[in-house]
Amino acid sequence: MESMEIQCNIGLARIFGSMSSESRVQLLKEKLSEFNLSLDNDVVGITTDGASVMKKVGRLIEPLQQLCYAHGVQLGITDVIYKNNAESNEEEEIEELELNKNRSTEEEEVLEDKPDNYDGLYFSK
Repeated sequence: MESMEIQCNIGLARIFGSMSSESRVQLLKEKLSEFNLSLDNDVVGITTDGASVMKKVGRLIEPLQQLCYAHGVQLGITDVIYKNNAESNEEEEIEELELNKNRSTEEEEVLEDKPDNYDGLYFSK
């Protein structure tokens, strides 16, 4: 016997500005009621991102809450990439400061104090 699976999209509720978790739960209940659905009786679970306000929503309602792991993985990867880029930029800035500090008078004249011109130029000391 085939199981009958019913899926529906209840649409989105636009939120302007910030909203407390209690207000979000109320908005969710109102939106569900438009379809004659009850959050406590008709919904088994919800999936949300890991924002603290959404975690609290999960604690306030009866249905189970599943945090979106794809969102968590994406945030973790982004943190690693941007952290590595920030560290690389700091190291490059330190190297550039050292480079500029140790230039000779001859180098200063040739480069006209433009560090971008330094690549590929070698000077005797």
